Amino acid sequence: MAELSIQTASGRSRTVRLHRSELLIGRDATCDVILDDPTCSRRHLRIHSPRPGLHVLEDLGSHNGTLVNGEQVRSKPLIHGDEIRAGQSILRFLDRPAAGVATVTLSDEEDTGTVSVYRHQPSLSEARLNQLLELTSRLVGTFDRKSLLEQAMDICIEALSFERGLILELHERRAKWRLPVVRNLRTGGGDDTLTVSRSILNRAIERGERSIINNAAPGAQDVTESMVQHRICSAVCVPITWQDETLGAVYGDRLTVGREYREEDVNFLAGLATQVGAALRTCELVQEVRARQQLENELTVARQIQEGLFPHELPSRADFQIVAFNNPGRNVSGDYYDVIRLDEDRIAMVIADVSGKGVPAAMLMANLQAAVRVALPDAEDLVDVVRRLNRLVCENTRESKFITCLVAVVDLSDRVLRYVNAGHYPPYRTRETDRVESLPPEAGLPLGLDPAADYPLVEVLLGDDDSGLFLFTDGIPESLNEQDEFFGLGRIEELLRRNAAASPSELVTRCRRTIADFVGGLPQSDDVTLLVLRIGRASS
Repeated sequence: MAELSIQTASGRSRTVRLHRSELLIGRDATCDVILDDPTCSRRHLRIHSPRPGLHVLEDLGSHNGTLVNGEQVRSKPLIHGDEIRAGQSILRFLDRPAAGVATVTLSDEEDTGTVSVYRHQPSLSEARLNQLLELTSRLVGTFDRKSLLEQAMDICIEALSFERGLILELHERRAKWRLPVVRNLRTGGGDDTLTVSRSILNRAIERGERSIINNAAPGAQDVTESMVQHRICSAVCVPITWQDETLGAVYGDRLTVGREYREEDVNFLAGLATQVGAALRTCELVQEVRARQQLENELTVARQIQEGLFPHELPSRADFQIVAFNNPGRNVSGDYYDVIRLDEDRIAMVIADVSGKGVPAAMLMANLQAAVRVALPDAEDLVDVVRRLNRLVCENTRESKFITCLVAVVDLSDRVLRYVNAGHYPPYRTRETDRVESLPPEAGLPLGLDPAADYPLVEVLLGDDDSGLFLFTDGIPESLNEQDEFFGLGRIEELLRRNAAASPSELVTRCRRTIADFVGGLPQSDDVTLLVLRIGRASS
């Protein structure tokens, strides 16, 4: 049966079945679905069914209009997955085909030579990366656990041609597991039982491995007995993870002869599963918060969720130290930073500032964080990474939002800093002496303004002496004191000169104290974010 998954402006979500021939939606108490949203009209829209299987949306002359997938409409037949925006409320139309299985059983036969196991870092082509970024954007903002996992399986069927699939979820400290989503698009062939190799699932859950099983047709050599018995031609399984925790697994297979799954398929599925893991953890935090606090505390909770998006541990070694600091101007921040170790000698860093403040800026920041985590680890070309991020922000922001951003890589073996600047403040570099210099400011447009924007690559030789790098957002130079003076870049340079020999943690502490002394009793006016690095002398 078709249904609407509804998320109101206050963040509350619910699901409504479309069991009537007509459903009236709006603010008025006489509506079938009442939206507690002042930006909605009293009778905003209706969804009616002129015949079985067809659902048509009709805008009822609402003041702010009705959008379907970002386009304003008066009347439109709905299809599964359509996103409807009425005021600040979001309604997703779900009308999945009737597909399921009677039971799921686990087979204990051991796997043999046809199982390909992957443990190295997944890598994807540009086309697959772009596809993954587009598809995972459908998961952003879905806080209903069941809807999230159903949407994830929809994506697997669409992108990887699963004929049967399941999502296994661990809970209660891994003591139990459940199958919230099971699909069988070939139901009706007699035995509707979906049989899955227990060892394949254990590889994903216990070892964090990605597996492919191919050529399992009858007569093939070195295949599990259960796969031959159940006519499985090709299967794939990956873990669902969040940071260092395994939350479950995704499994899919094909019974018909066709294209076999390849390494890029399992890597694509692993990338999707990583985003599902992050979204599941966000769902848990949101649900815990809603049970504990009411609307007035939601901003505080959003900050807790957002802090989970920042890296919990920063890379370090004898010749390299980095310290980060973020303090939101409100309960949630539109600033973002990330630090990713690419290999033994290369460290990637991102610092960004979303225009505006509060929850809208924080939501866009979370979308950027997901995109960076997918695109950056395997990237060889920083310019291409920033171009792709810019196109994604342009495609997914419907308001006049933009992001200033700096993406940098420090190569400790060559002692070279490479960065691409999208409208952000350039970094400062310090030396062992009190010398401070602003690095080259060449920059392109901020992300989200022009999908065709281009960006220059800047390379800075760090030399053999001790060097420091100071990356920051505009919350520092634009801090105001009681005389309406900005802190400014000059005070930043003076601060760095006086603390050229300080460690990164000492410099962050002194910077915070200096800004606090400057603003006096005034509240913080903007988000403040810092990334401070120290690169030791080159070994002789």
